[in-house]
Amino acid sequence: MSAMASSPAVSVLTPVRRPVGRFLHELHASLEGQRSVTWEWILQVDGGESLLRRLPHAIRTDPRVSVEANGRWFGQAVTRNLALARAGHELLQTVDADDVLLPGALAAGAAALVAEPDLALVFGRTWRLLPDGRRRRGKNLYRPGRIDPGVLLRDWERRGGSCSIVVASAMWRTACVRAHGGWPAAVAGLDVLLLLAVNGLHPARCLDCDTYLYRTHPEQVHRSAVRFAMRPHYRRIARQMMSARSEVGLRAEMCAGAADTMPAPR
Repeated sequence: MSAMASSPAVSVLTPVRRPVGRFLHELHASLEGQRSVTWEWILQVDGGESLLRRLPHAIRTDPRVSVEANGRWFGQAVTRNLALARAGHELLQTVDADDVLLPGALAAGAAALVAEPDLALVFGRTWRLLPDGRRRRGKNLYRPGRIDPGVLLRDWERRGGSCSIVVASAMWRTACVRAHGGWPAAVAGLDVLLLLAVNGLHPARCLDCDTYLYRTHPEQVHRSAVRFAMRPHYRRIARQMMSARSEVGLRAEMCAGAADTMPAPR
């Protein structure tokens, strides 16, 4: 068997609202630089087919890239879930359309998930890319190591409903995301809602490496006024969700055999 055939396979999922060629080109280049993994890039464009013309030619013609438009505007949650439905591998790396994967990110995440089959997700250290090109250390409160079920919720509550990691940087076990229904409908915090639900049942791991470059710029949807206005609502939804899961008896041991039922690596 060749080294390529035995490499871990990762689906990279990116929702795109307003395609910015320069950002997508840089993300594509960062994927090209990943080693020791096989990857496919699932691009899901939130809008009409005409937006596909704004994607760089190198991306549209790359056979490893699967591009699809929603046909109309559906919002971020639906866009992510439509992309999830097309993911072909058991490992799933999310990356936003204006961000970049650092060298070795896919290999590090895949190696950890393969080594520990009960892990649902992993994440590494992140950096912020400022508009002037400078980098600053990103958000991550954890030392490298295993994170038990429920820890991320406990820390989220301790921080007043603020997440302690850059959730977009996570690599997930695809089956765990699908088992929780994908990304929930929310204007703010939809990735955090998924994170809290999944870690409520499964352990995670913080990697001892830099994996993700998070771009900050004025056009970010994440920093829009409507997102800030909706944060109290998402926090209420999160607390209700986690309380209800406890009431109906969803516990870590209920998913203890999930790893045994996952498909073998391709």
